[in-house]
Amino acid sequence: MATELDLREHSEDEHCRTLFDTLSEIETGDTVEVVANRDLDLHLVRYQIERDREIEWTYADPDAEPRELTVAKRDPLAADLGTIDVRDLKPQRRHEALLAIFDELGADEGFVLHNDHDPKPLYHELRSMHGDVVD
Repeated sequence: MATELDLREHSEDEHCRTLFDTLSEIETGDTVEVVANRDLDLHLVRYQIERDREIEWTYADPDAEPRELTVAKRDPLAADLGTIDVRDLKPQRRHEALLAIFDELGADEGFVLHNDHDPKPLYHELRSMHGDVVD
């Protein structure tokens, strides 16, 4: 079952709350077709961490505006880490999304990165910015 969610007229705070409420209301295996005027990757990773629930999302065109994506609710997380797949994003958007997500993590929080190239440059940049908290 697919639910439609248009977030273009919502504020940044409403994006998060409305998205979380919608994902919490749907059943495992269901999807939400989302349209937004900004990236939602940060909120989607945060949802996985806070709600201990795996979700997958795919952009219709990762660099088009507005952002159109399909979000699927999956099983509870096998580990305490959310996942982000940046393989379809342009390198500049990958970098921006990952830095924003990292900046929002709390102590002992993390995420699994699915990428199609070596993440060492990102790792070294994060270590230079944040020190030994990066692992």
